[in-house]
Amino acid sequence: MVIYFILIRFFFCHLKKSNSKNQKNTNKNSESIATLSSISVSNVIWQSSFSQGVTMYHVTAPRGLQIVEIQTTPVINGITVSVNGITSTGLVSVNISSNNMVTITTIALDGVTTMTYTIAIQILCNNFFKKETK
Repeated sequence: MVIYFILIRFFFCHLKKSNSKNQKNTNKNSESIATLSSISVSNVIWQSSFSQGVTMYHVTAPRGLQIVEIQTTPVINGITVSVNGITSTGLVSVNISSNNMVTITTIALDGVTTMTYTIAIQILCNNFFKKETK
């Protein structure tokens, strides 16, 4: 009976240590995540829908559009997000009249892991966004 008690105690102590190691590894792995869960851009049409693993997007904007609003949502709270070099906590207005490329850079909680998303904004020659009036 003493042997069973010792074996059971050893098993549970070993199991507890193993679980705490797994928990530390999980925390360490989540600290190296620099992914966004969503990106939205106002007044544009996306060529493809957002996917966390895709880092290059093409959108179409109407002629005359000068400013778009970009909303980013990180997968993990605390991830640093910058849009065209400006640190953001959510909604950012970007002037696209001089540059139609938007770069979104994220830095994970570990301060090392980064991810860069690029959005190429194509301005239409004709304004197909407006309804025709007759």
